[in-house]
Amino acid sequence: MNIEENKSPSKKTPRRIELKDLRKLRDLESIESSLLKSSLAFYSSYPDRRINSLYFDSDNHIAFDDSLAGHTLRKKIRFRWYGPIENSSAPTLEFKYKHGHLSWKVLQKLNFIIDLKSPNWEKAFLSSLNHKSINSKNYFALSQTKPTSIVSYTRSYYESTDRKVRITLDRDITFRDQSIYPTPNLYFAKHNTENLVFEIKIAEKDITLLDELFKTFDFIPQRYSKYCESLRNHMPK
Repeated sequence: MNIEENKSPSKKTPRRIELKDLRKLRDLESIESSLLKSSLAFYSSYPDRRINSLYFDSDNHIAFDDSLAGHTLRKKIRFRWYGPIENSSAPTLEFKYKHGHLSWKVLQKLNFIIDLKSPNWEKAFLSSLNHKSINSKNYFALSQTKPTSIVSYTRSYYESTDRKVRITLDRDITFRDQSIYPTPNLYFAKHNTENLVFEIKIAEKDITLLDELFKTFDFIPQRYSKYCESLRNHMPK
């Protein structure tokens, strides 16, 4: 990828514990009801919205292999934007890191549009309104990879009244392979309409709150990656 670079600030998020449980969509109503009745007094903290993540990986899928193997230190690279998939304006470049049970992100908000109607991914970035915004460190990491998948889903947001625990519920997950098509692929997709990704996000210092939270509903932490799931859907069986 030949995106011109310029210095632009990045933001590093605090480290936190992220726990996932893969449930069925039919559980959504009961989970939301349990959250609202919880002693931690959860409330809907943000309107539901559609999230789109364009993932990047090396030719030999290092990020996929690291995640699948559960390596101690892992990294994923993605562009993220919200709303209809075609409206890819002002995306955020995200480097998501996981070290043991802790996760954090390095974020860079960008001021260009990814032109998803371009004949290839190279031009999808070069034909943007302003592509001179990725700082040099992020640019170098991105240039070693290529687009592999777009994962889209609808997310509901909940937060405890004390703001120490966040819950997200992701559904209507769609995977769009980018590795075998000559142009950005928005139309050929695989859909996961049955599963619900239930995720708890909490600072390490507040981990004792999990005991109270687990009194509210059944939650079995398990490893699950939307990116890994997307590649499993794309790769030949």
